[in-house]
Amino acid sequence: MDAPEAGQERPGSRQRASERAGELFSDFAQEDGTLAVTALGDLLSAVDVNSSPDTCMRVVNTLAGPHAESMTRDQALAAVGMISTTQESTPGEAHQQQQQQFTQQQFIPQQHASQPLPQSQQQMLGQAQGGQTGALHLDEAVVQYMAKLEEHRRKCEVEGRYQEAKLASRRLADLRTAQVDSLRQELACKQARELEEVHAVYEEETAKFHQLWDQRMKEYGANVTKALEDLKSSHTTQLAAYVEDLQRKKPTRARPSRDYLVQREMQDKLVKAKLYGRATKVKSMADELYQAELETTVAAWEAESKLKIAKLQSKQQNEYEVLLQRGAKGRDELELKRLAETERRTLRFRNIVSELEQLHKLELAHLENFLDAQVLAGKATPLKDPGAFRRKREQLFSLSLS
Repeated sequence: MDAPEAGQERPGSRQRASERAGELFSDFAQEDGTLAVTALGDLLSAVDVNSSPDTCMRVVNTLAGPHAESMTRDQALAAVGMISTTQESTPGEAHQQQQQQFTQQQFIPQQHASQPLPQSQQQMLGQAQGGQTGALHLDEAVVQYMAKLEEHRRKCEVEGRYQEAKLASRRLADLRTAQVDSLRQELACKQARELEEVHAVYEEETAKFHQLWDQRMKEYGANVTKALEDLKSSHTTQLAAYVEDLQRKKPTRARPSRDYLVQREMQDKLVKAKLYGRATKVKSMADELYQAELETTVAAWEAESKLKIAKLQSKQQNEYEVLLQRGAKGRDELELKRLAETERRTLRFRNIVSELEQLHKLELAHLENFLDAQVLAGKATPLKDPGAFRRKREQLFSLSLS
């Protein structure tokens, strides 16, 4: 599709300031149908166009001359068109809205690079296309006035009014220069806004990136801490159950030794022989021997139990340290992954900025060639491929999604 010629409105676009000024011109015009130079500011305010007095006087000097006190309808509408065009190419609230609309999806890696661009990027690309040399921003009132001025110059040449023709030619040259400067300024402002938006998105996404990673590291640390606490609680329960089981197996009787059995046998024989005194002594000796053997058995059990408990505790400590090491290793791996992703994002951003700056240089070169190729004042021949810069942007931003 061919790009619209300079001065054409896109379908669905809002009414231009010069068109609204044409509807309100009669309210500010003098009796002779002209507009006083001093009333130009009021007309601009009526169509919601803000401009400094210096800008107004510079435009008036270009259109009507340095000593003009009034302007014709065509001159006044052309002045409104030139001033409004300059205003629209200056960063303002629209730039802030564009920056808010240009969301973080540009620097978030996606799984499929073939997916269509997000709506916010499509809006930005559509806005950026206005800065391409195939869709220049010229006001229709300015173009019409320049055409009438060119017609007036030719008529003066035919009728021999060469001084008027010279004056008209000079004004045409001034208008050409003003329009060329306006187009250069418009392109420069749009390119600057585009770079600012890319930087703003990168900074916003970097903050969100680190915020997400901080949250991820915090959650990982909490999970590791919980796992350690759960393992410690499990070890405590396991140890308590193990000690309780050992206590149930604590020996209450000693295994009779040979000496003990011999003394008991001797005790029985003395009782049968009714030698009670000697039997009492043997019984006491046997009881003492049994008690000593019982204490030895309990001591052996206690030593064995302590050894088993120490072995279990050592095993539990090893499990705890292994889990602790796994947690530290996982944390280090996450930090390395975070660092690698940060470096990739930074490199991707630098590549995008570098490609975008190269694209801006190409656009500027095309604009200069485009302006040099103008054949009529206020008329412009569109580039052969006005969508080339848009496709380049789509390709550039699609790389940022891969």
